[in-house]
Amino acid sequence: MLALDFGAACVLVTTQGPITADDLTFARQLAHEAARYARSVERSLLTLNGGREAAPQGRAAA
Repeated sequence: MLALDFGAACVLVTTQGPITADDLTFARQLAHEAARYARSVERSLLTLNGGREAAPQGRAAA
């Protein structure tokens, strides 16, 4: 199970039944896309803050 909680938004991803190779493939793709998203948000935040990094505010739990 993967839970992402951002206050106003919450995403929960679970599998149905035993874990399969397809579940592993999906998990890897999800992790890859989440990392791309994080890099994009970081770049946007750095641009908005004039190159100064801000402290993270969100949380994710697995």
